Amino acid sequence: MNDITYITNSFRGANEHNARHMETICASLAEAGDHLSESLLGDFKVICAGDGQSAMLANYLCQMLMTRYEQPRPGLPAISLSNSGNTLLALSDEEGFNNAYATQIRALGRPGDVLVLFFQQGLGAQLTQACATARSCDMRVIGIGQDDSAGDDISNALDVWVEIDALSRARCVELQVLCLHALCEQVEQRIFGYGE
Repeated sequence: MNDITYITNSFRGANEHNARHMETICASLAEAGDHLSESLLGDFKVICAGDGQSAMLANYLCQMLMTRYEQPRPGLPAISLSNSGNTLLALSDEEGFNNAYATQIRALGRPGDVLVLFFQQGLGAQLTQACATARSCDMRVIGIGQDDSAGDDISNALDVWVEIDALSRARCVELQVLCLHALCEQVEQRIFGYGE
């Protein structure tokens, strides 16, 4: 197989995978977008976190909310708990790695805020602690990811679960990025009227 065929097959596989899952995630994605929009319209903020490779997605969503997705607009309040390696390291040393996000949520989270979590293999201990802490702060919790672990009860831990079903981490990330873009488009349309 030559390089062009390999690349073409990769693109084709990604498109087929995303099209197969579009119907199953649209309702939960719309609900997640409603929660984000309501919170932002109420002068609350979005707090994001991710585990492993998904931490970059938390940063990416915050960057798009703070700057823009498609249209020039005022920034929206968003904080990524995954952004500062120094903070995570210091909190891990003091509180333990599994409490690093929870500690930040206790300091920054307020009732009405929304926590958005990204994961690829279920909610690990760190994200489970973050969920529990956010709920104790009367925050809504949205998860965008896939559950590959046995015994995690993700649907009870989250207010909205945009469930990704992917055969590989690469396909999971591709679908998560599409979800991020859809959320940003929905938020911009609801808050600023773009796309009407």
